[in-house]
Amino acid sequence: MRNVSLAIPDDVYFEISSLPNKETTLNAKLQLIFAIGMFVSHEVSLSKAAQLAGLNLVDFMETLKIRGIPSVIYTEGMYLEDMDSISKPTRNLIDEACGMLKSDGHAVDRFMASKRIEKELEYGN
Repeated sequence: MRNVSLAIPDDVYFEISSLPNKETTLNAKLQLIFAIGMFVSHEVSLSKAAQLAGLNLVDFMETLKIRGIPSVIYTEGMYLEDMDSISKPTRNLIDEACGMLKSDGHAVDRFMASKRIEKELEYGN
């Protein structure tokens, strides 16, 4: 592991130092901020970001959740690929459920709806 030096303006230093995080040291806070930034900008994977933050994967995912940052990116393209690989009757049920949701690009909402329908079909509920 390499150490790096970072020059921070006094006002930013004060703000970061006073952040209400469970991290106790400025170094830990900066590590977390850096890791989140790298993950959100798609520079590193989820597991690599957790490692950068000095957290295990579950704790890092919980940290993201608390901050309102999704830890799983499910794109519209992924959704369409999944839809191509399932049967027509199931796809029709999912499309019907998705029509009830906002159709403004929220693939995760559609994904969650599709998972609920798949479970219902699987267990006959």
